[in-house]
Amino acid sequence: MKYKLPKKLELGFYLWLAIVPIFCIGLDLILSITNPVDVPPFGLRTRDFDISFMAQSIYLSVWVGALTSIYGIINTIAFFKPDAMPKWVVNKNFFTALIAVTFVQFLVYNLNLIYQKSTNKQTIGFNTWYNIIKSILEHMLTPILMFTFYYLFPKSIVKDKDYMKKYSWLNYIFLTMYVTFAITRAALEIKYYPGARDESMGYNPFPYPQLDWQKVGVGVFIVGIIGLYVALWLIAVFFNYTSNLVYAKQNNLANEKKPRKVAKDSKKRTKNIE
Repeated sequence: MKYKLPKKLELGFYLWLAIVPIFCIGLDLILSITNPVDVPPFGLRTRDFDISFMAQSIYLSVWVGALTSIYGIINTIAFFKPDAMPKWVVNKNFFTALIAVTFVQFLVYNLNLIYQKSTNKQTIGFNTWYNIIKSILEHMLTPILMFTFYYLFPKSIVKDKDYMKKYSWLNYIFLTMYVTFAITRAALEIKYYPGARDESMGYNPFPYPQLDWQKVGVGVFIVGIIGLYVALWLIAVFFNYTSNLVYAKQNNLANEKKPRKVAKDSKKRTKNIE
């Protein structure tokens, strides 16, 4: 027995995940067309829908946002029709994978934000009113809400050894899709980009400087990618381990209260018999 999440609160959480991340992506996509800002690398060229869409798709946070909305939609459907969705999508292990990659982008974005603020550099994501709304909702409130939900209402216990052997590979599916896309895009941009290779003209093969193997070197690039995979795996294992502790504590507290109630009921029955 564990503390059960109120149904309305659970539904509200899934609806938030289903709506807010995709709203943020759509808000930035549309308003970067109708109300663009002349800053590199794309500047006013985002008035072109294709360029605006491409400018969104190169970032990991956008992919995480899309995955989060898909998770929210699937669980909203499963809330009303539990058998309508595959169990592996709505169980704890898939949520742990989502939490782990969300934590990575949450940490990277907010540490970078602190660095930019402290060094008086241009703050990415805070140069327009709609970017500010998007950044707060996408990079701050939604991740914090997800972490809170994950720990306050853990779905179940998955033993650490079982998780590492049987389920931790789930973390690699999404990351591999993004890394494959980013590397393929960068290679094609480097080889076939038709215009002037100037950032102010939209030349941006690497969304993150750390991925630019032309600057950091192929060896450092490979080590960085491997390090990202290892870090994501360790983060996921940590989240699973700590949520197990929370789940066990909830069960212990619930079981401690249960005998008292039984004893009280027994006392009442004895009194009635007398």
